[in-house]
Amino acid sequence: MARLAKQAAMPHDLAFTPEKRIIMTIRWIIGTALSACICLPLQAQDKPERLSPESLARCASQVQTLRDDSRRLAEQSIALDRRREGIEERSAMLRLERDNQAPEDLEAGLAFKQRLVEHSAQTLAFNAEISAMREEINALNALKFDYDQRCARRPYRRADLEALPADAQKAMRDGLGDVKVPYISDAGHDGSVSTPVQ
Repeated sequence: MARLAKQAAMPHDLAFTPEKRIIMTIRWIIGTALSACICLPLQAQDKPERLSPESLARCASQVQTLRDDSRRLAEQSIALDRRREGIEERSAMLRLERDNQAPEDLEAGLAFKQRLVEHSAQTLAFNAEISAMREEINALNALKFDYDQRCARRPYRRADLEALPADAQKAMRDGLGDVKVPYISDAGHDGSVSTPVQ
């Protein structure tokens, strides 16, 4: 009787009626099931496969190539950008000289044509270097993609690492966190320079 009186004294929405007990039990079951669903994928994830000694050696070689070639190509890219600026300045000077040239001065006209031929040859040679560098950068990006797919975040045995040459060990320890593959600035959409003067 005292228990019934106590429930009667409680507000109706706080009284633990049989229906409310069932609802609370269902909520607890659903909450527990959801927690299990959230945790299961994390527990079920497979660990990355450990690199074999041969794979580790290959990955170390890729890291060395990526580090060395990225640095070399970055320096080469800076040098090519400076040369591009010089070529474009020279092209502008030749256009100005062409526009101010006296038609009756045949000797000056012939000298101008010779300078134009030489400048055009320099421009074509520069564009060939740009094309070759672009191919190297594309190959380096493909190598980086292969490394990401087959080497990155894969465990390996310490003994296998220590069996590698010292420079390969250093490359694996350094990793690729600070490596940036260079790009060719968009001067002519593909980095080349247009024919200077028509």
